[in-house]
Amino acid sequence: MNFRSIYCGLIAAAIFFVSCSAAKINNSSGDRVDVTILQINDVYEINPLEGGKTGGLARVAYLAKKYKKKNPNFLTVISGDFLNPSAINMMKYEGKRLKGRHMVSVLNEFMDIATFGNHEFDIEMNELQERLNESKFDWVSTNVSKMENGKVIPFYKKIGVDSISIPRELVRYFPGKSGRKYPFRFFGVTLDAQKRDFVHYDPINLSVQNLLEKSSVKQAVNVGITHLAIGQDLDLAKSVPNLAILMGGHEHNNAKFINGKTYITKADANAKSAYLHHITYYPDQDSTAIESTLIKIDDSIPFDPSTKNTVDQWTSKVDSLYAKDGFDLKSVICTLKEDLEGRETFARLQPTNLSQGIVDAFRAASKQKAERAILNTGSIRIDDVVSGTITQYDILRIMPFGGELMETEIKGSEILKLIEVSEKSKGSGAYLVYSGIEQKDGIWFIQGNPIVADRSYKTILSDFLLTGRERNMGFLNLSNPNISKPQRPDPNDKKDLRNDVRLAYIDYLKKNCH
Repeated sequence: MNFRSIYCGLIAAAIFFVSCSAAKINNSSGDRVDVTILQINDVYEINPLEGGKTGGLARVAYLAKKYKKKNPNFLTVISGDFLNPSAINMMKYEGKRLKGRHMVSVLNEFMDIATFGNHEFDIEMNELQERLNESKFDWVSTNVSKMENGKVIPFYKKIGVDSISIPRELVRYFPGKSGRKYPFRFFGVTLDAQKRDFVHYDPINLSVQNLLEKSSVKQAVNVGITHLAIGQDLDLAKSVPNLAILMGGHEHNNAKFINGKTYITKADANAKSAYLHHITYYPDQDSTAIESTLIKIDDSIPFDPSTKNTVDQWTSKVDSLYAKDGFDLKSVICTLKEDLEGRETFARLQPTNLSQGIVDAFRAASKQKAERAILNTGSIRIDDVVSGTITQYDILRIMPFGGELMETEIKGSEILKLIEVSEKSKGSGAYLVYSGIEQKDGIWFIQGNPIVADRSYKTILSDFLLTGRERNMGFLNLSNPNISKPQRPDPNDKKDLRNDVRLAYIDYLKKNCH
């Protein structure tokens, strides 16, 4: 059973045991508090996608400001994964790679509360610290802390000479109809998918339980901002009582469950949708009623002018930089006939139509009639599904690192070693996808014949792989006697697609659009 089947089975099981409606509340008398929350999650791009048709943070900002006018008791939250990955992240500005700087700049226009996703810890600690310092919105993190000088401490913002700790809970007080204010407690939890020396994870459920038990604010509406796998969200809702709603991320597809009295929602990645939550709290009964509506973010929603101006400023800065490398970011390649699967949970476990297309493009770009091509799936950084109209910018989103293609001859013994390491690396970026290599009944073949250890095979692959930089594949390097001296493209030959892996894939898509 592949990962997709396991995931679908989990969702089906979840749908089976959760109920589908909230209990009706009788509140003919007494106070009430009405709070509105706009939720997004897993947003890697500041601009709209699919030729401008879907997404766009300026559209989200328009909604945020619209609903804020309707109800002052309003917040916008983002449930993790927004500092990385992004094609823009790799561009240098003022001497440093952006690494989410543009995203924080845009979110500062309208965001209220954020929590960490696993991709926030892709970037280095000094880069993350800069993003925290720049953010004008609040952060909350209940189970994730910083490792600094061997000690576990809260992450913090540096504002001037002050260090402001990121709290385990944020308590906001909202007025009811009577004018009296009531507490809403926001907590944030993150799955431990990204192991870094500077990150410490506490158990998710225990962290929330301890928070509720030890908090000085006892009677509050408990609102979770989570970046968890759906099974973890469901388990948290089941294990910890009195949680009104878990506004989650990580899976990239919109979902809604009601487990007991706890709502669990996830919007679509890259702001293709947002969840709007109307939470009504009845203090006399200490109970809530929730209405959650999924809003499709598309070209029917206008842009907020101020936010669009910030987006346009960042876009203008990077467009000219990419143009120097031969990319026209707005240039349309084709309209896809089927979605391309680039989510890491699939692409790093098995070949997908995206990864297979890329490695086939490598082989098509060969000038030495390569018998096989190899792709390390860690070079695919989009962690999303690509659909609709695809532009050159989408290719940069898919493979932001670029790099050249090199052609060489590699002994079968080294190929078999690579395959062995790859099979042990499933789930990570060191998992490999091939063109011209296949497995049958446990035996690996190249173009229909079993791999022979002493034979050399014409191969095309990225310079990253052939210089031993992939994890546990250091033996694949230019000093290995079982690898011939590679042929490299002429950097001055603009027609040689081997000069950039992305140019090879763009050309392949133009000829073979899925």
